[in-house]
Amino acid sequence: LEAARRKRIQDSIANATATTTPGKHMIGETYGGGKIFYVDTAGKHGLIASLRDQGKSNWEDAKRICDRLVSGGYSDWYLPSKDELLKLFQNKKKVGGFGNYFYWSSTQYNSMNVVNIYFGNGDVMNGGPAGTNEWGLSYVRAIRKF
Repeated sequence: LEAARRKRIQDSIANATATTTPGKHMIGETYGGGKIFYVDTAGKHGLIASLRDQGKSNWEDAKRICDRLVSGGYSDWYLPSKDELLKLFQNKKKVGGFGNYFYWSSTQYNSMNVVNIYFGNGDVMNGGPAGTNEWGLSYVRAIRKF
């Protein structure tokens, strides 16, 4: 029993050390004007989501909103690709502030439709009838790289 307790304490100390390593970033950390939702294995580079949605708009306006966004002292925000948006969905609880809405990606499915993702369950819509048309309305969450 004592050995198991010691092991838990050692593991706890090791985990605490891993989360406070200088220069190493973690998912869910507030950094660079938003919250980190993806980080490389070295913990040095990754992706940051804005702290809040930029509203609801059509796709053309969504791209423009992200490109013009200045938030947290940064102006290099952009509309995420499908793959980046899927990573954001996977870590939405650590970022926070998401509703069960469709969010735009920058990835086009075809000449008339754009991929968006439903944050209620992660369904990827590829030009189907659920508001993925360029003129439909979906929510916007800007991201940036670090």
